[in-house]
Amino acid sequence: MTKILPRSLDDTSAGQDHIDGEQEETFKPLTAQQAAMWRSEQRPAAASSLLAWQGIVVLVIGALTAALAGEAQAKSLVYGGVAVIAPAALMVLGLRGGLMRRLSVHPAGSLIGFALLEGGKLMLSVLLMLSAPQAVNNLSWLALLAGVVVALKVHWVVVGFHAIGAKRVV
Repeated sequence: MTKILPRSLDDTSAGQDHIDGEQEETFKPLTAQQAAMWRSEQRPAAASSLLAWQGIVVLVIGALTAALAGEAQAKSLVYGGVAVIAPAALMVLGLRGGLMRRLSVHPAGSLIGFALLEGGKLMLSVLLMLSAPQAVNNLSWLALLAGVVVALKVHWVVVGFHAIGAKRVV
């Protein structure tokens, strides 16, 4: 019986193939100058533009819904979108505000601040959806859910387009 021993950490034979046939890539960290150049080439992701795109798409889909299905469904759809977009906008304001600056002085402060803002955003979204029957006459829960889904999916589409536009460094 042959005993198979693990390869030692010192055994770095150059050019040796891995099990899947690919050669091992060596990781080379960027210098400070290369990192600064990479940052300057990347487009900054603006939360306000993301929120604007969410609002525009929800309003356009709401207008199409009004033309095809009626006013009650359109109002329900737009309210569902607002139940996602409004709390997110408040969270963005909170992240940019003085509370986060004060909390970020402590090591865990930023994490705690983010968790509190995220919890508030989720609670506000749920409260807006629970108050939907009082806020919208002839509420259509299916249209409200469609508005929520549209707003959430637009978020990922915008983030995806931003990632496509980012330059890759290999």
